[in-house]
Amino acid sequence: MSDAPKVRGAIPREKEKKGEIKFITVANKGTREQLELLTAMKNIVSRHLPNMALDYISRIVYDTVYHESLLLINCKDNKPFGGICFRPFPTQGFVEIVFCAVDSTQQVQGFGSYLMQHLKKEIQSRGIYHILTYADNQAIGYFMKQGFHKHVTLNKERWQGYIKDYVEATLMECVLHKNVEDYTDVPSTIKKQRDALQSLIGQVSKSEIRPGLTCFKQGIPKIKIEEIPGLKETGWKPDIH
Repeated sequence: MSDAPKVRGAIPREKEKKGEIKFITVANKGTREQLELLTAMKNIVSRHLPNMALDYISRIVYDTVYHESLLLINCKDNKPFGGICFRPFPTQGFVEIVFCAVDSTQQVQGFGSYLMQHLKKEIQSRGIYHILTYADNQAIGYFMKQGFHKHVTLNKERWQGYIKDYVEATLMECVLHKNVEDYTDVPSTIKKQRDALQSLIGQVSKSEIRPGLTCFKQGIPKIKIEEIPGLKETGWKPDIH
């Protein structure tokens, strides 16, 4: 059995490599294909948010000017089963997530996390490094797992008045970092960090295996701490407790 740590999004990442799923960004330009994909997205959101007015969902998802949708597609039938509807504010330096949903039959497999990773990659490619969203109480946990926090660091003058306020929802922010090469390849990033850390540890630590103490077998009940072989070489001093 592999001792590699489980990484959020490992299952969908493997499916993407096998060509079973794909991610596409759709802006409504009125083509039949776009309308069919966005209709599927609208239906997913309406099922996910049954208390939200359908006309409002439709107005946002079908918007031809401001909003786009990153869709998670099943390659077998070319139909979406998840997506994120977002609005970029490039001059203000942020993107607003309006809707984020995955079909209930596909949840708890990491698709939601991997979908967010793809959005981060897309946003980063546009030179934008802040994502804002209003999360209801049920969604706060999900967004926190994706690196969002309740303390918004983006200057308030950059976003206030640009995004819609929601009742009983919490404004959350995710800050992207330029030094992350690919947000969809988290395991590779983690491995590089671990390798760098191990290299630094190796540079400052001295490792040497010594034989165990034999004094107790010889009938000596105790010895002084400083007499333990190799202890002084580690930097230990009598005044260290």
